[in-house]
Amino acid sequence: MYETKFGHHQYMEDNKTYRVLIQQLPATVFTFDQQGIITFYNTAAAELLGALPETGIHKFTDFMGVYKNDGSKFANNNSTLFESHNIPQNNTEVTVKRHKDGKQFRLLCSSRVLNKENDGTDGVLVVLTDISTQNQLRLANNETETETEKNETLFKERELFETVLNASADAIFVNDKNGRFITLNKKCEELFKISRKETIGKSYSEIFPNGAENSDSYQHFLKALDGEHVHNVITKSNTLDYSFEVFIIPLFRNNEIKGVLTIVHDITSLIKVSERLQLTNRILEEKNKELERSNNELASFSYIASHDLQEPLRKIITFADKLLEVPEINSQPATKTYLAKIIASSERMRQLIEDVLNFSRISTEEKFTKTNLNEVISNVLTDFEHKIAEKKATINVGELPIIPAINLQMRQLFHNLISNALKFSASSRNPVIKITCEPLTLEELLNHSHLNKSISYVKIAVSDNGIGFKQEFSEKIFIIFQRLHGNSSFPGTGIGLALCRKITENHNGLIYASSNEGKGTTFYIVLPEKLGFNS
Repeated sequence: MYETKFGHHQYMEDNKTYRVLIQQLPATVFTFDQQGIITFYNTAAAELLGALPETGIHKFTDFMGVYKNDGSKFANNNSTLFESHNIPQNNTEVTVKRHKDGKQFRLLCSSRVLNKENDGTDGVLVVLTDISTQNQLRLANNETETETEKNETLFKERELFETVLNASADAIFVNDKNGRFITLNKKCEELFKISRKETIGKSYSEIFPNGAENSDSYQHFLKALDGEHVHNVITKSNTLDYSFEVFIIPLFRNNEIKGVLTIVHDITSLIKVSERLQLTNRILEEKNKELERSNNELASFSYIASHDLQEPLRKIITFADKLLEVPEINSQPATKTYLAKIIASSERMRQLIEDVLNFSRISTEEKFTKTNLNEVISNVLTDFEHKIAEKKATINVGELPIIPAINLQMRQLFHNLISNALKFSASSRNPVIKITCEPLTLEELLNHSHLNKSISYVKIAVSDNGIGFKQEFSEKIFIIFQRLHGNSSFPGTGIGLALCRKITENHNGLIYASSNEGKGTTFYIVLPEKLGFNS
């Protein structure tokens, strides 16, 4: 509260300032005398009334009617000042009907008697608040009767304003036109390490003596006194390790500036986050440059692998084949065996280089198009016609969807899976391969945390009746160069299934396997049904 040294005149001036500030409140506030004549109202009251009443002339009832929830008016037996003007006392839910257009409002009405010093009853203060807002506050805060009693003090003009101020997360203070502090909130005390009691009535230079009147904030205060609204997006404190967003607003009464309202919003944490983000971006830029250099090196390696490394292998295979055609060498069993091993090893080396190149080339940079998986499977089966006939395999393909995909990668995916099914077939029975498709269920979608929950997926199953494997190896098989069987039994490079996983990940999908040793394997491929993902 104010120090007594300001005297009665200062107190009245301060109360005028509060009345100016009350004009900014969203709640309807007005006062009337014992005859019901309006003596004061704020902007919100004028909006509710739908007109600008003349104080000292108009009555509230000239504009509005107040009713109970059942539609009846409040008792009018002149027993109290409230009832004589049809105004309920304390916190009462009411319906207010505007005479001008018949529009109705549900409001919370609170009122109290205004006492003139040593002169008895002077009039009534009425505060009307949107009932929906009040109900939301009750539900959110589980308001108790004790809290309701405390909130009744908010209907005192000055205490209402100060309660609002102290509830703010921003530092707020008001200075008169001479720069003296009229009021400040608790956040202001906390932030600037000052005491309300010791600050009220003192000037800028008394509270902040270190060059305060030469500071930017004081110069902005002077601009506000000239009627300018000042907004500083970022202000760095000269004395504290803080950054602020500052609003400095002139306060008018009767077209004359009587003071300045300052709102200080602490943005220190946002600035620090921004600085960390900038640092992270710089680090990412460096990483991207390193990645670009690495990609360039990989491109060089791919060129070497596809040309320089494969060319010697082709010559080794060619010359070994020619040596086998020489009668003197062909007639020597040991020499013939060694040359055959040289050719087989060279072929495996060539295949390994080819598979590594295919793996490194898989990316999402290729264009996604509408891809008919029925056509993809048909083309892949054509590639395996000879192998299918040799193994006497049966292939059953169900109806497959058209999805957004990279066509060539889909062909690689199913080529590897069908190749595996044919390769790892059981010697005791003819291979049977089934390819089916169904929508991914909601339960299955929720089980895969990294899938996008806002789009739909298809689940394609490629199953066989081959040799299978133990389920404990279901993850190992997708790791590059990891093989469950020796090269002598089942030749290969150990890259095919790693390639399958990379392709499904490029399509924001997944692949997993279910198997039973000796009874076959099923590979499940989950892919987005529509372009609901980053291509």
